[in-house]
Amino acid sequence: MRSEVTRLTARKRELEGVARENEQLQAQIQASSGNQLPAGYIRKAQAQFSGYSTPENTFQSFLTALKNHDSTMLLQSLTPGSAEKLQSHLQDANQTDAFFKHMDMIPGMALQNRQQLPDGSIQFDAEVAPGLPKQTMQLQLIGGQWKLDLPF
Repeated sequence: MRSEVTRLTARKRELEGVARENEQLQAQIQASSGNQLPAGYIRKAQAQFSGYSTPENTFQSFLTALKNHDSTMLLQSLTPGSAEKLQSHLQDANQTDAFFKHMDMIPGMALQNRQQLPDGSIQFDAEVAPGLPKQTMQLQLIGGQWKLDLPF
């Protein structure tokens, strides 16, 4: 029993740092975004399922899946390779819940610097909020639908 209390106390201390970091990031996002969101910014709270007929629709459907904690829709928005990798990380309900809670901090995305690559895929710089680092993301056309290839 004591070892369990010790373990839980240590875990609580670890999580206190995460909560502070989350608060700081939320404050940074709020301070940096204000009313000046980048062109093409899709707010997760306003995202709706749009299908996969365009890269932009796929991003909106991806954000909708995150907003609704819908793992089926999330996996459908990904390339088969990315879906397989994500599924391997989300082995049980606890891991899935933790993943979606972590993703709750993303307020939305702006898609910038669209490039058509020689293999036919599309590449974007995704910006979560102004001032935060951009993430390069690719989409591939698979069976007539654009699918997001997550950088793992």
